[in-house]
Amino acid sequence: MREPVIHFKYKGRIYEVEIAGCTVMPQCYAAVAENLRLFTGMNLLVDIGNGTMNLMYLNNGKAMESKSGQKRWGYSSVFRKSVIKCWMKQEPF
Repeated sequence: MREPVIHFKYKGRIYEVEIAGCTVMPQCYAAVAENLRLFTGMNLLVDIGNGTMNLMYLNNGKAMESKSGQKRWGYSSVFRKSVIKCWMKQEPF
């Protein structure tokens, strides 16, 4: 990880996020299923697809179904918005 703390602006608000750890795996849920016991504390698993993003919150390796779900905010929409904003010479996000 290059920067453990990132700052960004979204919908007019400035955010600061500290990333405590990051693991990149193909096919998110399938890749971690055997190792859920290793995810201690609160964790967020994110599977970023082309058109959607699946989010799974884990508490000590157990899925929190009420907080998990899918967003229509995948790679293609993020990339497209970033390119348009850069093209317009604005900061992305």
